[in-house]
Amino acid sequence: MGNAKKKPTLSKAILNLIVLIPTFFSILGKVVTLVEFEAQLAGKSLVQLVVLSVVFGTVLTASWICVLAMIYTYFQSLLWSPYLSLFILLLINLLMLIIIAICLSRVKKNIFFPEIRNQIRYLQKLFRKS
Repeated sequence: MGNAKKKPTLSKAILNLIVLIPTFFSILGKVVTLVEFEAQLAGKSLVQLVVLSVVFGTVLTASWICVLAMIYTYFQSLLWSPYLSLFILLLINLLMLIIIAICLSRVKKNIFFPEIRNQIRYLQKLFRKS
């Protein structure tokens, strides 16, 4: 008889629930505080990323202009006409733009979650059949 399990009474269950509610709200408050902190950190990081991107773009543009000026000077040292030198630089820039555009079009395909969209289409077909 000593091994029989005692069933919790309704009053004990209600008491346990009442004790659990403050603990739940305490944990919920800590989670909300953590989410707020993470959001602030993400915001600061985003601002830093934008500023560094602008600086990076400026330095990259200045470097590219210097490279083009060096190529132009080299073409002038070969005694080419200024128009021919500028035309060749234009062709180099257009070639670079074409290469970058091809790379962007390939990367763009991954932006719209292609695998997830394929899975959704597959699931839609399954549900339509049944």
